Amino acid sequence: MGRGWIGKEMARGAWYYSAEEDVGYCGALRTHATIVARDPIFGEMAYGGILARKGRAVEVVPRDGLRVRFHVIRDDQRLHMTLDHDGYAREKPVVVSDDLARIQFTPENRTGRAHETGLEISGLPAGEYAVAVDGRSIATVRGGTPQVQRIALPVPAVPSVQVAIHRTATAGR
Repeated sequence: MGRGWIGKEMARGAWYYSAEEDVGYCGALRTHATIVARDPIFGEMAYGGILARKGRAVEVVPRDGLRVRFHVIRDDQRLHMTLDHDGYAREKPVVVSDDLARIQFTPENRTGRAHETGLEISGLPAGEYAVAVDGRSIATVRGGTPQVQRIALPVPAVPSVQVAIHRTATAGR
């Protein structure tokens, strides 16, 4: 028996893990994300996704390979959304209004059974936001705070659900 670098006891033979390969692989997986940005030369674009402008919002189809991280980095906006256990549905857009007051997306159920998936979100502008899954209100979150907020999204035993986040009140009202 031997002890691998991750602290796991391994039987004689080839080790399951290798530092260079596993650290590099894990690092590569953690860099996969869809990022909406406003480039001063090329304009509005989505790294790792397909962007389409629809009035005062963008629709972005995540195509980064994992479809679990979504960011908006425009001017002074820094919105970050990460799904846990599930991912953004294949070929379904994430819709984000220009003022970040409305966000809609479709997480796909990657387990096939009913469960809760986590959504970590930060960077919402100041105000109160309602979170709904398939039209049913499940939580409220407060924007304007630097902390990452975790929301438990109920996912029934169906292929996907619709999530909507919208501002219900602005700060100071």
